[in-house]
Amino acid sequence: MLLSLPIIQPEPVAPPAPARARKPDWLRVKLPIGPDYAAVRKLVDEHKLHTICESGNCPNMGECWGAGTATFMILGNVCTRSCSFCAVATGRPSELDLDEPRRVAEAISLMKVKHAVITSVNRDELKDRGASVWRDTVVFTKELSPETTIETLIPDVKANWAALEVMISGGQEVISHNMETVGSLYRLVRPQAKYDRSLEQIRRTKLAGCVHAAAHFYAAFGHVGATLGVAARQPKAGARLQHHVQVEERRVRFYLVFQAESVARNQPHPHAVVGENG
Repeated sequence: MLLSLPIIQPEPVAPPAPARARKPDWLRVKLPIGPDYAAVRKLVDEHKLHTICESGNCPNMGECWGAGTATFMILGNVCTRSCSFCAVATGRPSELDLDEPRRVAEAISLMKVKHAVITSVNRDELKDRGASVWRDTVVFTKELSPETTIETLIPDVKANWAALEVMISGGQEVISHNMETVGSLYRLVRPQAKYDRSLEQIRRTKLAGCVHAAAHFYAAFGHVGATLGVAARQPKAGARLQHHVQVEERRVRFYLVFQAESVARNQPHPHAVVGENG
C-alpha cells in the first residue's frame, strides 16, 4: 500500500533590506552637550518653563542651548491651532499660569542675554487671547533686565484688535508675526488662520508705533517661485521686503521678511530672522 505524502513548499525568502542611506551632514543632529547646554536645561526645568525648541522638536536645539540661548514659549504647551508644519501639541489647553511671566523674566535675567526672543501657542479659547500674560512677561523682563532687547513672536489674535493693543504694549523692541506662506496655501498650511487677517494685524502693529515690526514667510511648501512673486507684491502692510536665501546641498531655505516702514530707511533690521522651520 502506497502512502501519499504532502508536498511542502519552501518558505519564500525575503529579499535583503536595502542599505540605509547615510543622512547628509545638514540633516544630522549633534548630541547636545557642554556646560552652557546643561545650564539652560537646568534653568528651564527649575523654572518650569516651556520652549519652542523642545515643543517644536527643533533639530537646532542642541546648538542653540549649547550657546546659552533659548526661545521661551509662554501660555502653556498646548495650542488651539493645528498648523500642518508644526510639532506643538494641538488641543484644548487646561492651564493658564499667571505666575509664568515672573518666571520667564527671572530666567532671562539669569541667562544674561542681550536679546531675548519669546513666542507662544495660540489661545483662541481665552477672551483676550492671552494678551495680559504677554504684556506682563515683557514688563517683568524689562524690570529685571532693562538692557536686554526683547523680540515677541506673537500669534494671530483672530481680529481681536483690543487684545492686540494689550499684547504689544509691554515695551518690546521687536514684534514679529509668522505668516508662513501665501494665501493660496493657507488652507493646507494654516487652516485656522486667514492671510488677509494676518496682514491686517501687521498693519495695525505698525500703526501702533512699533519701532521694528516684521512678518516671517517660510517659502518651503513647494510653490517657491509663486510664493516669492506673490509675497513680493503685497503692499497691504505698508512694508519693505527682504529676501534671505541660503542654498546648502539640495536644501533651499527662503526667508521673506516684511519690515515696517518705521524701521530706519535703508538699514537692515538686525533681528529680522531669528529662526527657521524645517
